[in-house]
Amino acid sequence: MIARASITSLNMRPFASKRRPKVEKLRAKGNLEGLVDALTHVDLVLDRDGHGHDVGAQVRVDAADALGDAAPEVGVVAALAQALSDIDERVRVAAARSLGRLGNDAAVDALTRALATGGDAVREEALRALVEIGDPQAAVAYALTLVDRRKVDSLGSSERNALKTLLRLDRDERAAAAIVEEIVAQARTLGTMPPVALQLFSWIGSPAVDPLIAALGDASVGPAAAVGLGAARDVRAVDPLMALLAGSDPRCRHAAAWSLGEIRDPRSVEALLRATNDDNPNVRDEASEALDKLGAVGVIIGVAAIVQRMLPPGLQLPAGDSPVLEQAAPPPLPAPPPRRRTRVQRLFARLAEAGQ
Repeated sequence: MIARASITSLNMRPFASKRRPKVEKLRAKGNLEGLVDALTHVDLVLDRDGHGHDVGAQVRVDAADALGDAAPEVGVVAALAQALSDIDERVRVAAARSLGRLGNDAAVDALTRALATGGDAVREEALRALVEIGDPQAAVAYALTLVDRRKVDSLGSSERNALKTLLRLDRDERAAAAIVEEIVAQARTLGTMPPVALQLFSWIGSPAVDPLIAALGDASVGPAAAVGLGAARDVRAVDPLMALLAGSDPRCRHAAAWSLGEIRDPRSVEALLRATNDDNPNVRDEASEALDKLGAVGVIIGVAAIVQRMLPPGLQLPAGDSPVLEQAAPPPLPAPPPRRRTRVQRLFARLAEAGQ
């Protein structure tokens, strides 16, 4: 920071400055109005090249820190929220820190915007402030801010860690469900699901499943909801997705096949084998890809279930002794060569049809 005493030596002159507020005196007197006014103090100087430099930023930093000890009045919170947009990062950090100390819910929206758009130091302080405030709706506001940014690239670990931290404030998981419902509602209006939303669903995990299953029957968002279930990777979605895979909408069948491949539950093998004979080439290709994701072990387990149902009743294993539905989905294995894969898939598809 350039001190006022150095202005002459640097060939600089004051520009549009006003009397420097004495923040410590204002703090000692409890003069909130004066501290709020100090948050807007600007002291610009011009160097020899005509470039402006603000040497009054430290006043704003000190004022923001001082206001963190004040009563959380509406005017104080609003002033600090406005300071989150200050041109100087140090002021933004101080404002976020003080908003956390005040613990006022009115600061949640401003802090979530700062968390989504600020630099590393500002994001860290804004997240800490939101945790101190402890409002579960902060997770909703933050997630929707990420969607509203309409980022075309993927979100990073900092966004993931922030959302996970905020979701931990929500013990009954209502905020997580609210995030999904809001995103689905927006997708219904826009006619498309933002790519960023799929990452959010994967981070939310299990709480995203019920709202997404409920949206499967909506023709406008059914495919997007199906893809969201694949991103969440919860086995509760397997049965609804298999039903969708047998439906009439090729977009839904395509999305269901992809999602079943992401979940990798052996119960889906039979449905995916049938889908390799689908009328739509995209569905056929996606079903084949999904079977590859299950790997050889997963396909064998699924086929064993088909064979089990084909056996006479006296030769079938008791339901409790069958390992098919109890075994966890296997890890992905390298895909077999294309020719062998096609032959095996056709064989299994005929086997599945014979077992009807």
